[in-house]
Amino acid sequence: MVEKAEKDKFEAELSLKDLQERLRKLQTEKADLLLQVKKLEKTARKRVRSLKKETKALRKKVKYLRELS
Repeated sequence: MVEKAEKDKFEAELSLKDLQERLRKLQTEKADLLLQVKKLEKTARKRVRSLKKETKALRKKVKYLRELS
């Protein structure tokens, strides 16, 4: 009976250690994903600004060409 209690205690400790390790890994993964999201958002904002500039230039060109015709 004592052996079973010791075995259960050992398994509980392993389970707790496993959960702690999983938690640590998930926290690390979360931090990495948040960093990736920030980088992607920054890239997306740059692309939006660039596309706005291109669109503005194309509108001016269309207006100019319409005036010529």
